[in-house]
This record gives sequence, C-alpha cells and structure tokens, in this order.
Amino acid sequence: MRVDKKEIELFNQRDPRFFRELVDRYQVSILNVCLAYTHNRDEASDLTQEVFIQAFRSASEFRGDSSIKTWLTRIAIHKSLNFLRKSKRITSTELSEANHPSFSPDSSDSQLLQSEQNKWFYRALDALPEKQREAFILHKLEENSYQEVAEIMGTSVSAVESLMHRAKVNLRALLEKVLDRG
Repeated sequence: MRVDKKEIELFNQRDPRFFRELVDRYQVSILNVCLAYTHNRDEASDLTQEVFIQAFRSASEFRGDSSIKTWLTRIAIHKSLNFLRKSKRITSTELSEANHPSFSPDSSDSQLLQSEQNKWFYRALDALPEKQREAFILHKLEENSYQEVAEIMGTSVSAVESLMHRAKVNLRALLEKVLDRG
C-alpha cells in the first residue's frame, strides 16, 4: 500500500483539517470493522470515536511504516477485541441474538429468512478462532486485498491465505451443523 509522506507529515502535526478529512474518509470503514466484532451499532459507533481519538492523541507516534488506514484499522481491531474481552457479561451468541434487527408480523418471508441466515452466519463467525475471524472480516466483509490484510495483521500474504482457507472450512462446518439440526 502506498504511503503518502505529505499525509504522514500532516497527520503527525495533528493538522485539524487533515484529521477531519481522515475521519470523513475512513469513518465508515472503521465503523464496519467495529460492527463486525460487536454486532451492535451503538457500541461500534462508540469504539469508532475512540479509535479516532486515540489516533489523534498518538499521531506523533505514527511512523508511516504502513498507511494511515492500516494503522486506524489495527487500532479498531485492538479496541474491538478489548471491548469483547471486557464485556464477558454476555456471550457472543447472546450478543449476536440481541442485536439483529427484529421484524414485525408484516415482514416478508424473505426478510425473516435473511435475518435468520445473518444470525447463524454471525454466530459461526463469532465461533472462529480470533485470527481467522480477523482475516475473514478484513477480507470478505471489509473487502481488503490479501496484501492489505497482511499489512493490517502484521503477517505475510501466505499466512492470510492460510487463515482464510481455515476460516472458510470452519465456517462451512459450523453452518452445516446448524443445517443438520434444522
């Protein structure tokens, strides 16, 4: 990923206009990363704000070894995982169930089916080992390339390929269990 030296300089100087531009540019992406972990829009929104606050406060520490987006994404993953670890008060399954949209009796069958499918998918995703879940979210849900995922995760492209393969195999197995019971 190309690192723009001028952007790094503006970021390190905590230029308010540039920082606002970064928030506008990356807010949706960072929110989606947090949402993929928390399954709760309010919590994801709070975490997104925390990501940008931390980035602003520690901007002078950013060396530019990666892109700003990669750095922000790393912060988002770290904050999301810490949030999940601290909020052991409810399980990930309960979290998934509690935060999927509810439908009225007037909802169509296709909406209900889609909601049910989403619920089982996110339950299976939550059950993946942490690194597999992280790679899957970054590649499939956030649509980052394997190279970008490798940079964000601080690993090699071949390691990401392996994590993705295992994540797909594990997701398939978890979802097949659900279908066999249904």
